[in-house]
Amino acid sequence: SSAGVVTVKPWSVKVKIATFKLLKPLGFAKIRELFIAPDAKNMSHEMYETFKNVVDEDFESEFAKSQSRALCFWGIDDTATPLYTGEKIAGLIKNSKFYPLEGEHFFFLKHAKFIAFEIENDINQKRL
Repeated sequence: SSAGVVTVKPWSVKVKIATFKLLKPLGFAKIRELFIAPDAKNMSHEMYETFKNVVDEDFESEFAKSQSRALCFWGIDDTATPLYTGEKIAGLIKNSKFYPLEGEHFFFLKHAKFIAFEIENDINQKRL
């Protein structure tokens, strides 16, 4: 799964962001751990700022220009990058295959063998 399709943040996320921005100037920056996404829990401040920029980046036009083959694997229950964003990316990339898989944002841990098999199969088919 990937960032690249901008999504509307849920109200609960907007409240967390606003609360942190309000508390930060008051010296509560150390409570950052309570507010950041699970993906970013162990990141340095600098890396977290980069992470936020990447997550909010819109790459739809880049996906649409892609001439490459792409295999798009996505967690059906992913709330960080919802299924519809993966479907949109796969729809924008002309030569893509979309694989919705059981699981959330870290679905690939459960499906590593299947994903590896599909990648190898795709590579081998191209050689034929």
